[in-house]
Amino acid sequence: MAVEVEDWVADLYRAIDGGDADAVLAFYADDIVLTFGNAPAVVGKDQVRAGHGSWDGVVEGMRHTFRSAVTAGDTTVLEADVEYRLVGRPSVTVPVATFLRRKGDHVAELRIYADLGPVFGGGAGGEG
Repeated sequence: MAVEVEDWVADLYRAIDGGDADAVLAFYADDIVLTFGNAPAVVGKDQVRAGHGSWDGVVEGMRHTFRSAVTAGDTTVLEADVEYRLVGRPSVTVPVATFLRRKGDHVAELRIYADLGPVFGGGAGGEG
């Protein structure tokens, strides 16, 4: 069951799902710290943009459906089902938890937790 999220969250994820890197980066603070799972954090918009290329040839697009959203002060925690549209393979949907911390009107910290094994060709837990 999808839930409503705050306008700024909806706008951010509309840009993400639309694949518009410039629009996504406009939501981020210049010194954003982005961590995906247990990968090393990337710091700053330039590193975030450079990391985006790792999806090329694998992920054609994505769509987030939010299951829950909690905001306290400058922090928002999201639970979503994310459909990954894959190049040359059927789409897969995986559960994702995301932690966002804002500084003013921009996202200063973004931590994403997901098992991407099914996205990159493995089964759950990266096996397969």
